[in-house]
Amino acid sequence: MIETWRTPPGWEGLIEVSDLGRIRTLDRVDVRKHKSGSSYEKFVPGRTLDIKPNKGSRYPETCVKGRKVRLHVLVAAAFLGPPTDDTHLVRHLDDNPLNNIPSNLAYGTTKDNSSDRWRNGKAQLKTHCKRGHEFTDENTHVSRTRKGWLVRKCRTCNPWIGRETVAARNKSKTHCKYGHVFDEQNTYYYTDKSGLKTRRCKECSRENVRRGRAKRKAAIQP
Repeated sequence: MIETWRTPPGWEGLIEVSDLGRIRTLDRVDVRKHKSGSSYEKFVPGRTLDIKPNKGSRYPETCVKGRKVRLHVLVAAAFLGPPTDDTHLVRHLDDNPLNNIPSNLAYGTTKDNSSDRWRNGKAQLKTHCKRGHEFTDENTHVSRTRKGWLVRKCRTCNPWIGRETVAARNKSKTHCKYGHVFDEQNTYYYTDKSGLKTRRCKECSRENVRRGRAKRKAAIQP
């Protein structure tokens, strides 16, 4: 099998990467300086780099001319071209960070990268929360984030999750947060658009109205 070498954009004359996921430096002439301040030229022969994966990220990376680079990013830039979106990252389709051949790399979003983990069986749903409570139907609350992700939360660790549980907690209170008693004369009920019925303190509402009037009156007076 013939190994094909290409130069990643921005690394002309320095390094090349191959379709087998290897990297090598090219022959070059560096200008260096003596301790006395005079400069001289030194020939540096090219060689194939034997890089090892990072202990934390597990991605093979090395340092070239003072710049830390990752092998899969260089291979994707050389053989797949630049990404269509600046927010896209380089994905390993088989979730093996050591398999850096072009056919195993692709550009995509963070969500696409997580989908690869599910497809390859690398990601599994946890059966218990971090405090050891089991994720049963009664003990699990599922919500959706702003980005569209589904998130599970433990109801034992978060007893007031959900609007229904918040309403139940507020219903058990005998006073509002400012200390006014929730009796028949000082309580009225409000139903929002979702149909959830909540209690309101009349004294607090009247106080808010008085503050608003005073604020508008002060703004009108010169």
